[in-house]
Amino acid sequence: MKALITTILALAALGANAARILWVGIDDQSLVHLSDQTLNIADWFSAAQTEHGCDPVDIGGRIRICDTVLLAGYSDPSGYIPPGQSAPTILFDPDITEFGLIVVDQYDEPTGAYADWQPIQLNSTADSDPEHLEIYFDIGYWDANSDWEFVPLATAVSWVDTIWSMHSYESGTLLPPGESPWRPVDFYAVPEPSTGMLLVIGMLLMTNRRKHARLE
Repeated sequence: MKALITTILALAALGANAARILWVGIDDQSLVHLSDQTLNIADWFSAAQTEHGCDPVDIGGRIRICDTVLLAGYSDPSGYIPPGQSAPTILFDPDITEFGLIVVDQYDEPTGAYADWQPIQLNSTADSDPEHLEIYFDIGYWDANSDWEFVPLATAVSWVDTIWSMHSYESGTLLPPGESPWRPVDFYAVPEPSTGMLLVIGMLLMTNRRKHARLE
């Protein structure tokens, strides 16, 4: 499930099937707002590794529109560079929806740089109704104790139409994209499941109470 993406030049996505490609990345000035403190992204990495007992390469991200997780592109494992391109073809696999947040070298060792120019394949829903859809950038880790399930810890949110022209482009063109990656400045902690459930239950109780109040 882990697709560790290195920095990718814009022309690398030309080999992908025609689709709307969103570029995403991590800004080294990003802040992660937790329930009790705010950490810069570097300190958050360290805290996440310590708390969850994972390696730097086990910290990852994903992009979703509402509850639909989008496909994350990765370089052709064969390393084949088609004529006229400067980097291997970018592939999209239905089983790969997350990407590493740390750039690694040829030996899978962290280089100290954050992932950037990560291609994400926007789906048809985004294309049909970009003005009314929220898009999320989740960051978290792959849990080695749960079959490498991705566990989101914090998220950033925007609107599809806000990032559309600035951070995405139509693949298959001959012109390199002039857009920049979407690099959120602020990530906010994902509520604990128990807390989220309590909020839902509370809202249902309030709704039920209002319904009864109207019937009386």
